[in-house]
Amino acid sequence: MRIGIDMGTTRTIAAGVDRGNYPVLSFTDPDGDEHAHFPSVIAEVDGRLVHGFEAERAARAGAPHLRSFKRSLGDPDTHPGTTVRLGGREHLLLDLVTASGFSREHGLARRG
Repeated sequence: MRIGIDMGTTRTIAAGVDRGNYPVLSFTDPDGDEHAHFPSVIAEVDGRLVHGFEAERAARAGAPHLRSFKRSLGDPDTHPGTTVRLGGREHLLLDLVTASGFSREHGLARRG
């Protein structure tokens, strides 16, 4: 299936292409509930990065986190080597965006 992705500042939405229709795809959270969005949030938990729903939950619990990291992409000084600080460590912005996309892909609800 072909999909289109709108990486929003706070939420990411995906739609499929189905015979001229473009239904919004669901993402499944850790509790098994489906949502029409994936949170654009990254958090650090026990030295590892988590994304989306898991990151939202960790942020509410006080974990270091980044919200709206997409805004960094629009900065005219951003380049492939741009880093951002999260949880006491510097991370390449490109790595964070790539890892977040991978997490979204695996959070898509499977439809049979």
